[in-house]
Order: sequence, then structure tokens, then C-alpha cells
Amino acid sequence: MHLPGVHIPIGLQSVAMAVGVLYLLMAATTWLMLQRRHPTRPLVLWSVGSLCAGIGLVLIGTRGEFPSRTDYLVAVGLMQWSFFLRIGALRLDLGLPLHAWRGCALALVVLGVYQLCNLMPGEAVRLTVGTAILVAGTGALAWYARAAGRLIPSWHGTVLAWAEAAAATGLLVRMVTALGADASPAPVMQVLHFVLLLALGSAAVVYSSLGYLGMAMDRLSASEDRAQAEKREAQLGRDQAIQQADALRNLLQQRDRLSAEREHLLHLLAHEIRQPLHNASGALHNVQQLMATAPAGAGPAGGQLPAEPPAAAEPLRRAQAVLGDLHSVLDNTLAAAGFFTGSVLLTLQEVEVDFLLRLALGDLSPAQQARVTVRKLTDLRSVEVEPGLLRLALRNLLRNAFIHGGPAVHVALCASERESPAALVLQVLDDGMGADVAHLAATAPKPQLASPARRAGGLGLYIVREVAALHGGALEVAQRAPSGLAFSLVLPLPGPAPAGPGAAQPAFTTA
Repeated sequence: MHLPGVHIPIGLQSVAMAVGVLYLLMAATTWLMLQRRHPTRPLVLWSVGSLCAGIGLVLIGTRGEFPSRTDYLVAVGLMQWSFFLRIGALRLDLGLPLHAWRGCALALVVLGVYQLCNLMPGEAVRLTVGTAILVAGTGALAWYARAAGRLIPSWHGTVLAWAEAAAATGLLVRMVTALGADASPAPVMQVLHFVLLLALGSAAVVYSSLGYLGMAMDRLSASEDRAQAEKREAQLGRDQAIQQADALRNLLQQRDRLSAEREHLLHLLAHEIRQPLHNASGALHNVQQLMATAPAGAGPAGGQLPAEPPAAAEPLRRAQAVLGDLHSVLDNTLAAAGFFTGSVLLTLQEVEVDFLLRLALGDLSPAQQARVTVRKLTDLRSVEVEPGLLRLALRNLLRNAFIHGGPAVHVALCASERESPAALVLQVLDDGMGADVAHLAATAPKPQLASPARRAGGLGLYIVREVAALHGGALEVAQRAPSGLAFSLVLPLPGPAPAGPGAAQPAFTTA
């Protein structure tokens, strides 16, 4: 068409050529800007889809004033594949499956329908069906763009949706104009038609590509924000963990200080208590020796000293027994505190078995020693043990036998060996009234320190059990026939290494 001073190429081919070139440029721009910033599959689908649209429109624009039906068929096919590819890209961005086979089947069906319409005479049916296919494609693309924008979220999805809506509007305007146009439309209407189609097509291409670019950048920004938030949360978690570790370390240090102070206080109290006990025990022993050896009538100042009255001997022996009990209770309390706090360390020494037996007997009163029979049923001369702990354990077993056995009890202290596994067995046997074995086994692990009636059995046996466990052994208790109890302190001896890791032997068993 010729206007005064201006020549304007009116027609679909000019608009298609301009819009097609824009599609090609925006496809290249999108690929270059989003490469390595966006997932590869949706980016490839979107870029290839834009290229198909651009090639299809350029094909229409380069086929002369009246392109053939075959040219239109190829162009519409490329435009159709453009929609399917870009919709596939948006589906991947939405996290939906691609369904490539379904898309291919639907594309072939649509292309077959358009081919049938293309074979029919007249342009109206072909134009209507072709426009309907393109409008449906732009509508579907707008719907997926809107959904993707809401998911990210990104307002660029709305921009993309409106751009596709503008493209659909341009196609509808073209169809209506083509179907209802006069044979010779006015030049002004041709110019307006050309400007409208060019504006809608260009806006659709530019804002569609910019919308996808915007959504991709918003997704990248959201991903970076999430990464930063996760990093801050991880750093906060690390800071809290460090603070908790510092707090726990401080608590442990406070606990260690309190434990050390408590242990120091216990030893200090024990020293302060032991000293008067030793003094009282020595004074009682001196009085007993003096009254037993001094002749009648020989006083210290030349006066008369009566012989030891029988009535005074028994109170002296009781006082001596009470002092011995106090010593035993004090030693047990200190040992139990050490076991509770884990401050008891095992220092092994090579000790003769005979010495261990004599050491245990030395803690008994002369009257109790007279009722103890020592039996060594082993050729073993020495063993590596902690002598102080073994002395305390044997003392508790012997005192326990005298307490539960009654006034006429006889006790045997035996040393023997076991072959499998190799062990030294220190036994305390009595023929007294006995006690409930189940009760002893139940009270030994958890001694009732606040109960004086059960202190000798519970606390004493608890210490024996802990001493046995510290040496890798066990304490066994059994009833004797016809009466009495048998306590066996089993201490393993060095031997061949076991075939594999096994569970430790129980520290208290009943036979």
C-alpha cells in the first residue's frame, strides 16, 4: 500500500517476519543469560520452543504474499511444537512429570486435524482451525506460566501469562479481520491493522521471554535466600552447640571440682575421726595389757592394784569391738564414696597369698581370730591385686559372717584355684544361722547407706562386689548345708587371651 510519502508493507507476512526475528533474538538471549544458572532440561525446552516459534513465523514471512498450504502446514506445526516445548519447560519448573509421549501423540493429532482442514476448499475453515490451535496453545502456556509464578512466587509469571494473552488477542483480531474484511479495505484500516498486529506480537514475544527470564532469576534468588537461611541456621546451630558444649564443659569442671573438694573433705574428716579412734583403741589396748600382766597388789605408786575383775573385761572387749566397727564403717564409707564418684584407681601389686590371708585376719579381734580357720588349698604363691581393696573386701566378708552367723559361729577363710577359667578363689565359709541369699543379692548392688540395720550387709557387700568388678572378677554367694553361707571372691588369673570379645562376668552371682 502507498500512503503520501510513506510505503508500509501491509500483510501478515511482514508482521510474522518481525515477530519471528524477535523470537529468535529472545531465544538466544534467554539461553545466554540462564546458562549455568537454571536447570538444563527446562532451559533447553524453552529455548528450543522459542526457536521453533521464530522459525515458523519467519517461514511465513518469507513465502511471498500468498504462501502455499504446505508452507502454512509446516509453520503451524513449528508453532504447535513451540507451545508443547515451552509448556514442557514450565511443567518441569513446576515439578510435574513431562509426559513426552502424551505430548507427542497430542501434537500429531492436532497436526492431523489441521492437515484435514488444509485439504478442504476455502480459507475460512483453515484459518479458523489454525487460529483456534494457536489460541489454545497460548492459553495453555499462559495457565502454566501463572501457576509457575504462584509457586516460586514471582510476579513475572503473571507478566508471561498476560503476554501470551496478548498474543492470543492478536491472533483472534487477525482471524476476525481476515474473515470479515472487505475486498478493498481502507488504507487507514490497513495501517491500524498492521500496527496492532505488530504491537501485540512484539509485546507477546518480548514480555513472554522476559517473564520466563524473570521467573528463573526469582527462582535463583529464592534458592540463594534459602541457602543463606540454611547457612544462618547451620551457623546458629553450631553456635548453640558450641555454647552447650562450653556450658557442659563448665558443668563438668564444676562437678570435678566439687568431687575433688568432697573427696578432700571426706579424707579430712576421716583423718580427724581416725585419730581419736586410734587413740581410744590404743588406750583400751594398754589398759587390757596392763590389767592382764600386772600382778595383784603391785600398783604404779607402790600401792595395791587389784587383779583384773572379770566384770571389767567384757566392757573392754565390747568397747574394742565398737571401735573396730567404727573403723570398718569409716573405711566402707570412704570406699563407697570413691566408687560412686569413680575416683578409685586400681594399682596392682605382686602380693603373696599368705600375706593377703594374714592381712585379713589382722582386722579381727582376738576373740574372732580364734574362731577363724585358715586353709590354703593352692600352690599359688602370689597374685597381682590391689592389697588395700582386697583387705577391705575380705574384712567385710568376715565381719558379715560374724554378724549373720550368730555368737557361736565358726568361720573358714580358704584360698583355692579354678582351672577354667583360671582364677584365685578367696572363700569365707560359716556354719551360722545364715541369711536370705536373694536378699543379700538384692541389697548388694544398691546399699542402703542410711539404714544402720542393713549397713553391714548392704554397704559391705556392695564394696566387695565393686572390688571384684574392679579386678575383673565376681562375688558368688550360696547356702551351705546344713546351715551357713559361702561367699566366694573370684579373681581371674592371667591366662591365654579369649577367642573373641565377650561380656564381662557378673560382679554378683548366686551359686
